[in-house]
This record gives sequence, C-alpha cells and structure tokens, in this order.
Amino acid sequence: MALQYLRPSQAIRRCPILCRAGPSPAVPRAINLHLRRLVSTFNASLRPVTRPNIHPNTRNITTMTSPEPALSPSTPVTPIFSPSQPADLPARATSLLQTSSWTLTPSRIAITRVYRFKTFKAAWAFMNQVADECKRQRHHPSWHNLYNEVTIEWTTHRPKGLSIKDVEMAEFCDRVAEEGGAVEGEEGRRCC
Repeated sequence: MALQYLRPSQAIRRCPILCRAGPSPAVPRAINLHLRRLVSTFNASLRPVTRPNIHPNTRNITTMTSPEPALSPSTPVTPIFSPSQPADLPARATSLLQTSSWTLTPSRIAITRVYRFKTFKAAWAFMNQVADECKRQRHHPSWHNLYNEVTIEWTTHRPKGLSIKDVEMAEFCDRVAEEGGAVEGEEGRRCC
C-alpha cells in the first residue's frame, strides 16, 4: 500500500474517519497532529451544563454544549418565541412568568412548573384533565409524575420556541390545578 499525501482540506473532510480509527499510516504525521489539535481545541470549547433534577431521587444530568455568552443576573431574560405568533404573546408570557410559579427554562424556549397535590389520586385526576385538553388542542407537554407532584414543561418543537399554545395550555393548567386542589409549599404529603 502506497503512502498517500493529503492536503489539509482533504484531511479535514476525512476527520470523522480518522478520529474514530486513530492515526493512519497513510496520513502524514504533521496532518495527524494538526487534526488532533483541531479536535482538542473543539473539545476544550465545550462546557459542561447540568440540567436540574426532575424529582429529588435522580442525579443531575451533565451534558456538553457549545459555548454561549454568560448572562449576568441583572440581564432580563426573555423567552425565545416561535415565528408568526400573535402580538400579545410576549405580554401574556411575561405576565404568566411574573404572576405564577411558571419559570423559563435555561434554553429560553420552554416554560416549566411543578404542581403538588394532597394525594396521588388528585395528581392523576389533574393529569387526566390536562391530557383531555391536550388531545383537543393537539399540543402535548413533557411531564413527570412522582406520587403527588406533577412537573410540566411546555414548548413548541416546530417551529421551535415558545408559542401561544404553550401559554394557553399553561394558563389552562393553572385553572385546572386550582380547581383540583393543588397545594402550595409543603402541604402535600411526600412519598419518600
């Protein structure tokens, strides 16, 4: 097998193959070193991000993301809205975030809230009512149930961002939770 010299542009195109298989004798040592430097520079630019627990019995999940500018605590954090949304959506979303327990996720494209009920049965009834409305609206949350706690996250995947449906469903959840006997603080029994 003859040695094959590659221009840097050719080596970069083959980088995924080289990185997985290790250095190849067919690629000159200088290009291998250059590729290693590129890969290590890219990996160094990634920063670990810890996602919050869904419930207290799980560990934090750490993932790698691309670098983002850090926001100072004084910087107002505004949601990222889906394109083509009604003009009143920013005001409704801001009102929802300021007047209730809904919070904006770190990605700024979703809102989340934890509801606590007196019993598991009450939490399940709440989830059933929300599920019925989800079916009617053709919009479904990401949610988790742990005994009497229900964690809900609303976002729109296509087009990506916060949409009017997310805000309407969050308002619906607040109404149903209030009617269904959601409790504040430590009133609800904990399973563990």
